[in-house]
Formats: sequence, structure tokens, C-alpha cells
Amino acid sequence: MTKRERMLLWAVIASAVLAGGNYAVQRARESFGKREQRIEDLEMELARTRRRIVRGVLAARTIGVYEQRSLPSQPHLANSRYRDWLHHWLLKADVTDHQVTFQSAQRVPDTYDKYTFTIACRVDLEQWVQLLYDFYHVDQLHRIKTMSVQPLEDGRLSLGLTVEALSLPGAAKDRELGQSVSKRLAYENLQSYLDRIVGRNPYAPANEPPRFAMDSEQEAFVGRPVSLQIEADDPEGGRVRYRLVGELPGEYRLDEITGELRWTPPEKGEYEVTVVAEDEGHPPKRQETKLKIVVTDPPADEPGSTFDVARFTFVTAIVAVDGQPQVWLHNRPEDRLWKLREGEECELGGRRVRIEKIEGDSVEIRDGERVYRRRPGEPLKQPD
Repeated sequence: MTKRERMLLWAVIASAVLAGGNYAVQRARESFGKREQRIEDLEMELARTRRRIVRGVLAARTIGVYEQRSLPSQPHLANSRYRDWLHHWLLKADVTDHQVTFQSAQRVPDTYDKYTFTIACRVDLEQWVQLLYDFYHVDQLHRIKTMSVQPLEDGRLSLGLTVEALSLPGAAKDRELGQSVSKRLAYENLQSYLDRIVGRNPYAPANEPPRFAMDSEQEAFVGRPVSLQIEADDPEGGRVRYRLVGELPGEYRLDEITGELRWTPPEKGEYEVTVVAEDEGHPPKRQETKLKIVVTDPPADEPGSTFDVARFTFVTAIVAVDGQPQVWLHNRPEDRLWKLREGEECELGGRRVRIEKIEGDSVEIRDGERVYRRRPGEPLKQPD
């Protein structure tokens, strides 16, 4: 073998060795790469498994919480107890005109039973807000699926609801419905919702304050009982209540329903009080006015005068106020009106007149030692 042939042989052997080494390195790299990829895949699978375990633990805890909010798992108890809860829920808001009807029960195997009820009732806006607050204030697995509202001619609302409640299979079969407080409401108390919603009633015109219909200045005589009539009209036709801000000397009484102010001024002077009239709208509106009462000495009787105020004081009406009979006496010369119940008195011409008995369409009156009976339209003292 020549020198040249030997060199060529060694070159071939070296090339073969290098090729084999390169092949071995490539195989080794591929093997390590597969192992690293396998390790990475296993680590990802382990992470996914751990996340599933954590989600399972959290889900188990959530299911446990839901079971505490669930209806009883016994079907007939779930139906009857939740229906009773709906009745009490309505009565708590003073909704007596209502109807609760069971519609259906639907089972999702191994998940829950769903019970559907419909409710029809008549409410005012304040009751509607209270119903919604009380419904979502309690922490139960229920919801209002549909709600329809229609304004009525009397200012109330016709309310229709479809309510769904769930029963979980893991809940106690005879558990009582929970009364724990939910955390889903934005405000802590009912009044916060009433203040924000009732004052913006979208189903009725804005409530207008009462309007006074009386003279702002009145007269009275010192030492003599006086009956002053405070009057205000509600534009919506509702009832108005009255109260005074300030004090009058001596004893006085204001009927908050009728607006009658009865007072015996103890001394002369000018007295001013603030009269407040408040309606019963949503929200209530009030109006204030100043009432000035000028108290002077009573007119002196002329010598030899035969004027008797009882002859010009008439029984104008016999009515019932808060279930109690009341007689109205009108003194025409002084244009004064007394509204008296049985046992009450007024002063006429310096003497006391007492209402003894109100019976049917007549009233029995005591004037000193004299007792007589009068009917509406008749004067207390008949002409001689």
C-alpha cells in the first residue's frame, strides 16, 4: 500500500469516526430533549391537577354554603315552607291583597330541584320597594325571574312576579329556611332605598305640598275660649295633618286632623306661631305659614241691652269624627265655630254652655240650670 493510499484510508476512517460521533451526539441531544419535554409535560399536568384539586375544594365549600341557603331537599317540605315564606314576606310589607300560586317543580339530576311560583298583588310604591328589599335582604337560593308592574286608577300598582327557588340534594331534608342577611345589596337599610326611589315615583305626578286656605291674622278676646280653624287643601285630595311650631301662653289644643285650634288667651297682646301642614303623599310634602292672633279686651255690655248671644248661636251640624259624635255650634255675630264632643263646654255671653249628650240628629245642652235639646238649624235659645 502506497503512502498515498494509506493517507486516503486514514482520511476515510476519520470521516467515518466523525460521522458516527456526530450521529451519537444528535441522538443524545434528541433523547435529552424528549426527556426535558416529558418533564415539562408532567409538571404542567401536575399543575393542572393541583388547580383542579383547589377548584374542587373551593367548589365543595361553595356547595356547602349553598346547601345552607337551600330549600329542604324533601320536595313537599321545600314547596310548602317556601310558599309559607312568600306569604309572610308579603304580609310583612302589609300587602294583604295578594295571591301566591305554585307553578312547577323541575329536577336537574344530581344538581338541584327548581320550584317556580307566581305572585299577584296590589301595592303602593313604598310597599313595592320594601318587598324587593326584603326579598334580596335574606340569603336564600331564590330569585325574581320576571316582574310586571301596571299603574291603577287609585294610584296603586298591580304587581306580578315569577319567583324561582332551588333545593340542593345535599341539603337537610327538613331544614328550616334561613334568615341570614345577604351581602348583595348596595345599601344597608330599607330607608336608604325608600329615600332614593319613592321620592322619584315614575307612576304618578310629583306630589305637591298643601295650600293654606285661611286668614293669616285672627282675633280673640282675653279670658274667653276661642276656636280657630286652620285649613289647608292637598292638591292630590289626600288627608292633611297639622301642628304648631312655637308656643301660646296658657292652655291650648290643636286637633291635628281637623285643624281646630282651641285656646283661652290669658292676657292681651299679639301672638305669632308657625303652622305646619303636611300631606301623606310619597314623599310627604309640607307647607308652613305664620298665624298671628290679636288678643283684645272683650266688648263691654251696654246697660239695659237685651242682646243674648245664645239666640244667635246655631247648631249647624252633628257629625262623627274618629268614630265619636261631635256637634258644631256657630256664633253668627262673632263668626266663631265650636266643635264639641259630649262633656265639653264653650262660653257664650259670659256663661258656660255644656254638651250633655249627642244622640241621633239632636243634641242635649245644659245652660246653667236649664237643659234643652236642639237639632241642626236651631238656635240655642228660642226667640221669646
